[in-house]
Amino acid sequence: MTQLSEALFSGDGPETAAKIVRRLDELAIAVDGEIKSGAAPDRFSALTAVAASLASARSIMIPFTK
Repeated sequence: MTQLSEALFSGDGPETAAKIVRRLDELAIAVDGEIKSGAAPDRFSALTAVAASLASARSIMIPFTK
């Protein structure tokens, strides 16, 4: 976590945060696709939890992009 904190509070912090947000968005799209495809009904609750975690992480990172 220290490396993340250092990266976010450095001069490149907004750029680093934006890269993280983009990657979180990519992951969220992939997870959403898995959920909507219905191909893995046994993993639905796990995928739903992952989707919620990605959304939470994204909301935490947004303020650092400015």
